[in-house]
Amino acid sequence: MHIVKYVAFESDVSLARLLIETTKNVGKAVPGFLGEVHAEAFTSSTEVAIRADIVLICHSLYGQANKLAIIQSAARFVAKDGLLVVFHRWEQAGTLANISDALRSNGTLHELRRINVKFNASHLTNLEGRSTTEKYMKQKLPPLHSENQIVQRSIGLLAIEPQNCCLTMQIPPQVGWVAKMKTSKPFGVLSPMTIVGIQSCVRHASFCGAPLSVIGGGHSGHCIRDGTLSLDLRPGWSTVFVDPEARLVHAGGGATLGQIAKAAQCHGLVVPLGDRPGVGMGSVLSGGLGYLARRFGLSCDNITRVVYISPDGKLSIAETDEDLWCFRGAGSNFGVVVEITLRAFPLVVMATQDSFYALGINRDCIRANLIEYARVSYNLPIEASLDAFIYHANDEGMVLATSLFDTSDTEEFRCGQLAGLQQPVLSNSQMIHQLNPSAHTPVQLFDRELYMTPAFDPKRFAESPPSKLRSFKRCILLPTFHDGDGDIAKILADAVHCSMPNKWCYIHILHVGKASSLVVPAFTAFGNRSCEYAVVITGLWPEDSKEMKVKTESWVENIADCLVSVYGCGVYGADLGPGDHDTLLATHAFGSNLPKLVDLKNRLDPLRIFTSTCPLQLAPLLAPQGVVILICGRRFAGKDWVASVIERVLNTTLTSGGTRIAQIASISDSVKSHYAKEVGLDFVSFHDRAVKELHRKELTIFYEMCKASDPAFDRRCYVDLVQQGTKSGGILIVTGVRDGLDYVHELAGGRAVVTVHVQASREAKCHRGWVFDSNIDDSKSEEAAECACEGFFDHTFHNNDSSGDESALSKWVIEELAPTVLRSCVRQLKGYPTPGAIFKDILSITQQRFGIGLSSSLLAWGLHLDQFDIILAPEAGGWIFASPLAERFQKPLLLARRIGRLPGGVISSDYSGSNIAFLKQGQIQARHILELTAGCIQPCQRVLIVDDCLASGRTLLALFKLVTSQGAPPTTIQLLPLEEYERSILRTHRNELDRFPISVGIDDVNVVGETTNSRDDWETIEHPAAEVIRIFKDGEDGDVKGEGGEEDYHSPNGGKKKNGKGERQRRRKKITPITARELARALSGGKRPKSDEEDGNLRRGETIDGDDVDDGGRYMRVPKFWDPAPYGMIADERERRGSGGGDIVPDDAPRQPRDGVRRYLGEYGTRLMTPDEARSIGSRIPGGSGGDGDYLETIFVAIASYRDWQCSRTVESIFSRASHPERIRVGVVDQIRIGIDDPCSRPPHGTCESHPEQAACVRTSQIDYLTVDASLSVGPVFARHLGHRMYRGEYFAMQSDAHVEFVMGWDDEIIEQWKSARNEMAILTAYVSGTEDHINVETGERLSKSRPIMCMSDFEGGGDGTRHLRHGQQPEGVPYIHDMPTIEPFWAAGFSFGRGHFVVNVPYDQHLPWIFQGEEISIGLRGFSYGYDYYTPERQACYHYYGRTGVPLFWENNDIYRGSGTYGMNRLNAIIHMTVTPSTKWIRTDELKYGIGKVRDVQKFFDVFGIHVKEQRVEGNLCRFVGRPMQAQFIPHLRSNGMGIDYDTITFRYVDNKRDDALGRG
Repeated sequence: MHIVKYVAFESDVSLARLLIETTKNVGKAVPGFLGEVHAEAFTSSTEVAIRADIVLICHSLYGQANKLAIIQSAARFVAKDGLLVVFHRWEQAGTLANISDALRSNGTLHELRRINVKFNASHLTNLEGRSTTEKYMKQKLPPLHSENQIVQRSIGLLAIEPQNCCLTMQIPPQVGWVAKMKTSKPFGVLSPMTIVGIQSCVRHASFCGAPLSVIGGGHSGHCIRDGTLSLDLRPGWSTVFVDPEARLVHAGGGATLGQIAKAAQCHGLVVPLGDRPGVGMGSVLSGGLGYLARRFGLSCDNITRVVYISPDGKLSIAETDEDLWCFRGAGSNFGVVVEITLRAFPLVVMATQDSFYALGINRDCIRANLIEYARVSYNLPIEASLDAFIYHANDEGMVLATSLFDTSDTEEFRCGQLAGLQQPVLSNSQMIHQLNPSAHTPVQLFDRELYMTPAFDPKRFAESPPSKLRSFKRCILLPTFHDGDGDIAKILADAVHCSMPNKWCYIHILHVGKASSLVVPAFTAFGNRSCEYAVVITGLWPEDSKEMKVKTESWVENIADCLVSVYGCGVYGADLGPGDHDTLLATHAFGSNLPKLVDLKNRLDPLRIFTSTCPLQLAPLLAPQGVVILICGRRFAGKDWVASVIERVLNTTLTSGGTRIAQIASISDSVKSHYAKEVGLDFVSFHDRAVKELHRKELTIFYEMCKASDPAFDRRCYVDLVQQGTKSGGILIVTGVRDGLDYVHELAGGRAVVTVHVQASREAKCHRGWVFDSNIDDSKSEEAAECACEGFFDHTFHNNDSSGDESALSKWVIEELAPTVLRSCVRQLKGYPTPGAIFKDILSITQQRFGIGLSSSLLAWGLHLDQFDIILAPEAGGWIFASPLAERFQKPLLLARRIGRLPGGVISSDYSGSNIAFLKQGQIQARHILELTAGCIQPCQRVLIVDDCLASGRTLLALFKLVTSQGAPPTTIQLLPLEEYERSILRTHRNELDRFPISVGIDDVNVVGETTNSRDDWETIEHPAAEVIRIFKDGEDGDVKGEGGEEDYHSPNGGKKKNGKGERQRRRKKITPITARELARALSGGKRPKSDEEDGNLRRGETIDGDDVDDGGRYMRVPKFWDPAPYGMIADERERRGSGGGDIVPDDAPRQPRDGVRRYLGEYGTRLMTPDEARSIGSRIPGGSGGDGDYLETIFVAIASYRDWQCSRTVESIFSRASHPERIRVGVVDQIRIGIDDPCSRPPHGTCESHPEQAACVRTSQIDYLTVDASLSVGPVFARHLGHRMYRGEYFAMQSDAHVEFVMGWDDEIIEQWKSARNEMAILTAYVSGTEDHINVETGERLSKSRPIMCMSDFEGGGDGTRHLRHGQQPEGVPYIHDMPTIEPFWAAGFSFGRGHFVVNVPYDQHLPWIFQGEEISIGLRGFSYGYDYYTPERQACYHYYGRTGVPLFWENNDIYRGSGTYGMNRLNAIIHMTVTPSTKWIRTDELKYGIGKVRDVQKFFDVFGIHVKEQRVEGNLCRFVGRPMQAQFIPHLRSNGMGIDYDTITFRYVDNKRDDALGRG
């Protein structure tokens, strides 16, 4: 380094003088040195005119008040490519560590290192000087007269490149187009100009877990990605230097191929590169395919030296073949390359010639032309290559163009006489024209490359091409196909003849082979050396066409898959990156070198920093061997003892023959290993406690130093431990992990990780010697042992036994932990055998070396020798697991085989195939037959049936028949325990239950009332009003609700109201019920007759206007309730075994429903659901981190709309303002006058053609519209009943009105609030506030923090037994309770959100016509009796449009259905036990289905909340109690398993002690 100027600041005058003298000496020693010394204080306000390459703060921060401000101020003096370096005393959690944390928080990337130096204190002879030094060093010096005056001192070094390495910087202009093109949101795009800057970026990526990518040429589709930290090397690392004598080219990591070619050409040299001048070093490191490869080899073959920053941030140089191995074909995976040296060859000029052939329209002709091209090109000499292009030309149709490259560089070329090779003619093809040969330099070839210019000449199309085309390509490496392997040509011919999505796509066949194929595959990472051609399939499309983008990318991927899976030598990895499809293709990118590369990746880049490149991952069948069991817990919980017992059980009880399948390792072992290597000790010696204690202090210092230099040190230790511990493919039990629980799965290298949380009571820990220490027990490391992520741990073991008895733990390992280990080994295949399914391959257990042994041990655990005489297993999965059992128990093994495979006499049993075969075919295609040797089972022999899994049970039934047909009674066949049977059924059908969306098969053209829908998942029901006529034939008093013409709505300030009026007007009138004739006309679309003289007693079979009454007037086709078969199978099995968990109702009992899911979920409220039952309800879909792991919980939204013009806007609001609209499905019951009203399905903002982004246009598969003629409307209850029928197993179910506005991000927010209740039975519900002053309806921004709370209710109605409980005005205010919803007594219909099983258990009653007031207490009490609890959300998800005028209401049907309301209200009150006159007539249909549960007694509800049914009154001022008082009294009674409030333990009874009207707020 040549120092030309030195400026120093020093506030201490004496030190300044010393500094001046020092710089004078330096100036004499360094020619041209100019020193300036300023003896003044440096503060944050100091200004300096210069911009220095290095700004050094050397031990100048001591005693300064604001050290960070000084550093930030000094950074202003650093030049564009300069550094700021700080030296300071090192202390654990000291100044530098605090500064590092502050810099990281504001996005300033930096390097932090710790250096141990030795200091000789012998020159300090006076006590004052020694005292000052000790104070400065913060450590004691040796005694003055001690011989050893050497002191070890720790110095910290912090280096920053402030001008280029700050994440708050905008994307540099030179990469702005790249970021825009990729339409991605990178974590940051930085342009470091120094090695330190690059190291800082690598360090930061390691610490925060962000992938790191390098921008060289910027052509890769993966250099700018969401969440990626991208390094643009072009500004500071693009220098190219040529050594002509050595024929070497030294290029910076940011140089492009064009720059290298130009620099080499100046010296008459050429480097074999690709064919795009703007491409960067990524192409060279990935292989480098081009027209020179056939003669000089691939670009990567000519790499001789690489300078790079490794994934651990170290500056490294690779020069030997061993070190260069990974960079020759996969280099982008192993670091940031800052300089690369390439071998060059003498070459001045090349000859080229292009020919064009018409391919015609015949596919066979295209195929023949391609075979002819392969024959001609294969026979060319090594100096020549013949590329081919297949593309569309407007005049000639499909064209095959060939380009001959002749690199022989003869003297004739140099003299301008092109006497070299001539373009061979394809004899079977029709030549259109041929260009004359021409000479080009290597640089000129970049400009004339065919498929960049002539092939895309705009003149070849009749119309103008798009202004901008996007591209997507994949490159497949193929062998020659000139020798008759015409299938390769056939695939390519099909691709361009049949399936090419547009005329801009093309295929480029790059001719390689020869020199590139002479390299031994194992010599470089690029292992596909037998290829003759690189076929580049390129798809292009106009940038504004999303549909064409999908089609084009699919076209490219389909061709690539077809070529690779059947014929391909491999895949070129340069274009590949993260993504499922690319990951599969990448398994073919390196041939036999892939396992070695994966091992190198695991060792050198264990944190997977460099993932924005070709993935290095083994194929699924070659998944990493071994399983990790992670033991976590606080100190003195007994983790080490638990680990030792687990190891012993796995190695002895569950293993035979002395084979060890498990071992224990501590995370501290990895630290000790690094330390031993550093100081030259044998790691084994650390097993000696004396050695370990001797090095305890140094080991601690070493660990702190490693952590300071590498924030990801703990992660690297974990990765190293896992890789070393699972080499043998066994089970590794890891203890001591505290930091890093969030990434133990990700960093296990694809291995399964089973997490165990060890807990112990305070008493048990004290018995083991624990004493509370706040510095330890409240530390971050101890808190880290208690991972806060819900559901993180697979198992929790309560280790409270201090006696040392291992029996309970051993049993737990066998019954709980070991099965989980096996399950973790099961491979999962997405999209198999049907789209959306996830297939769990049980047989993949056998790929683990311990799989068969452990599975057979677990199967044998619950069996005894005298329980069975014979083992029977079906072909072929059952044989694998049955054979070890037969060996273990020394029992005969009978093998059931497929038809025709057994000799001699056989017995057979046919069945409809396995479950997987059924799912593949979609329906039963053929019968399957199992055979067994006749007479192999004797009467009364006991048979144990073993198979790999139990799915549909078809195979088991076939085996059952085989056994019973030979005399063995059914009782001797051992079946799975009921619990395991249920788990097996749910596991098998989880894919089906998680499938989303599942439409009920309806849209805006299906009108309920017609009988044309014959789908199996629809059924016929009787219209509620028709039911009233059928059951009650005599006229009775009816209750006429309202005058019509005004709107009823929910209001937090007035309950259900009409246009703001607190009480709806009512009138009483003597009427007669609607006649069958009138109903028939109403249901068939007619109007009420003007005359009442018509016969009202129409009998069955009579007709009106030729229509049958039963067909056209009484019945409706509607969707069936959601009732998947698996739940019914479990419920049936429970009943068969007599363990249904409740009172089993006989099949022939009257009105006994048989809904499988309702029987499964607690037998219609007979008992409380179990947590497992509740969790089994609800689908989840892959998608983001907002849900559980990588899955999102789905949401069903039910909307009942009556002639509401705002319905479509509500649906739009639901989707457009959701964080994850893909998780949502909406069911709309759209009650309209057909042909008069706009349907809800009509987009709110114009048509789909003018505004295609609307939800009604792009989310059609997620919206079901059930259109009902408005004349059939009998009130909101029946409409919402139809909405509940549209639920299809979503995780959450929500109900809202049809005229509301949702807030931005409502889905994530409401789910977060629901989860904060920690109550599976929680329902968030309220009368939502109005839109005015609460929400910006244009943006969805919430403007108010207030929310209503449900606490006000009273009786209303006549004195004839139809009085009902009606919720009135509800208080609204800012909640006092935060971070969780507030519990409340009542449920509201305007907004309800909870788990999907609420809709399953408490559906709206089908038999309540003409009910408006009363629906809420009906649902609320029924839900309470099933165990549900109601909460008001802290933050509202939507807001209501109140006060609308001129909107049609269902009351306009008042004259049609005026008599049915009385019977509906009678039924409602009777079911919820609020009837005061037992003689009241009411409809009893489906009483159990829509009735009260037995989990809680409704009388308990009345007692707790002051409702006096007999007196028909309520205790006043309940709102004073609802809020903080109720929260404090009730929440402690929440069951420990989260299954609702336990009201059996609540003795509270509300009594009004204050009679004023003041209302409180919760």
